[in-house]
Amino acid sequence: MAWTCGCGRETSRGCTTYDLKGVLVKEVCPGCDPSKFEGPITDPSDNKIYTGPQAMPTLYKQDANGVYQAKDELISDTVEKWDKGPTERAKDLKRATRRTEPLTAEELEKTRKWGVEVLAPLLRAHGMGAVVGAMQPKDAEVASGR
Repeated sequence: MAWTCGCGRETSRGCTTYDLKGVLVKEVCPGCDPSKFEGPITDPSDNKIYTGPQAMPTLYKQDANGVYQAKDELISDTVEKWDKGPTERAKDLKRATRRTEPLTAEELEKTRKWGVEVLAPLLRAHGMGAVVGAMQPKDAEVASGR
């Protein structure tokens, strides 16, 4: 599916970067930043399974026999993920990224306006399913087959 990159080119491949609050920081395509798309790992159409050293060469070292060994950094990261369950990892992420300051008057007004203009008509016309679709439009498209 083609989309238009920030540089104006129409492409089927791209890389988007968001900040911790979910705001789009940058989007690039093979035309405006070819270095992001070099190598086989970034090509989803090659249908190949890659080994760890091929996918992450900086995290492996080759021993005297030519066998790749994971570096200590990779081992420690893996052990840390094993030691923490998904719930604990989710809590850590929430602690690191949660909002601590209250909403500003402008944010409150924008939210109220969205509720009045978007949610209220959807609820009246189509019920709660339409509200979920409005809040998660990509999931709604998948569910409806669009």
